[in-house]
Amino acid sequence: MIYDAIVIGAGPAGCIFSHLMAKQGNKILILERQSEIKRKVCGEYLCPEGVKSLRELDLNHVLSGFKHLNGMIIHSPKGAVVDSNFPASHGRSNYGVSVNREVFDNRLLSQAMESGAQVKMGTTVVEIKFNSSFWQIKTFDGGEFYCRLLIGADGRNSFVAKSLNLKLENEKKNIALHAWLPCKRKLPRKGQMFIFDEGCYIGVDPINDKEVNISLVCQAKHIKKYGSANDTFEFYLNKIKDQIGVSITKEIKVHTSFPIEHSVSDIIKTNVALIGDAAGFVDPITGEGIFNAIKTAHMLVQSLEDYPSLVSFEQGLLNYKQKKELYFKEKTRLNKGFQWLIRSKLLVEIVAAFINLSQKKRDAFIGIIGNIYTPFRGVMKMIF
Repeated sequence: MIYDAIVIGAGPAGCIFSHLMAKQGNKILILERQSEIKRKVCGEYLCPEGVKSLRELDLNHVLSGFKHLNGMIIHSPKGAVVDSNFPASHGRSNYGVSVNREVFDNRLLSQAMESGAQVKMGTTVVEIKFNSSFWQIKTFDGGEFYCRLLIGADGRNSFVAKSLNLKLENEKKNIALHAWLPCKRKLPRKGQMFIFDEGCYIGVDPINDKEVNISLVCQAKHIKKYGSANDTFEFYLNKIKDQIGVSITKEIKVHTSFPIEHSVSDIIKTNVALIGDAAGFVDPITGEGIFNAIKTAHMLVQSLEDYPSLVSFEQGLLNYKQKKELYFKEKTRLNKGFQWLIRSKLLVEIVAAFINLSQKKRDAFIGIIGNIYTPFRGVMKMIF
């Protein structure tokens, strides 16, 4: 059997792509390395534009029961507080969402299966080869599958990107440390970011009234300095624990994620495309992995619809590449700018002081972060 598409990876990008394509009658197979979908180590935040995107795809039900986030509070190294609200904008949600990734991802996988996609869990891909007009995929357990279109939706350590020599070397040494902690008090329904010296920062996402997601991003040298991932996490969390109402105990399980950035030389090749984190990811400080997954999966499906083909997907894939580059170009530059900015305490304080001149400036700034405004439009609203 030759599938219309085989998707490597059962995360949000792979499942949304599979759902949309299977719903159109395509034969889709998802191959997932893990035997079951577990809670993923990430910030577990979906921006307002991501909420809007799911609603437009009739997938709003996957957010059922998750708590809204109404804005963000940013704390500078010297204690300045930028308290902002997601601005209302025509046709867009003015709230983000805190999600439990285990629940969220399983809902998307179930949706893909209900739409007709086949799924093989606990299946590790060990070889991919293009044979003139179709892809041959071999798995660790001896399985062999064939498809007309191959989709790499396998994250920042993408096997597909590596196998096709699309992955670039990552020179940055930032590491993310995550933990889920119980709350001692009810936190505001806003994400929080605490910026420290040397570009280190902590993101705080109140998943619900009883649990908070803590994400620390720092350099590898800091872990060496403090002795271990747990010691480094504890050192920085001690600085803010009273502000967010959490306790530090020896039972805290700290998860490590590396690399937190991923670059590729291209996102397409002959009858193959990368989506989600596999297509490249620049740490935006505020967490946008889920949104990128939704957006790139939808973009690819739209491009394939615009340029249907039974043999070569060249035009559809080129259209997808152009769409993605155009849409994410400004935001990628801005994310890199943020990375540069937070390395300077002086610049952080200057920017915080400027944004704090008015609520309008604060909300315009968070409008950029939440993808409600394009960077250009958001900056214009902050200035004028």
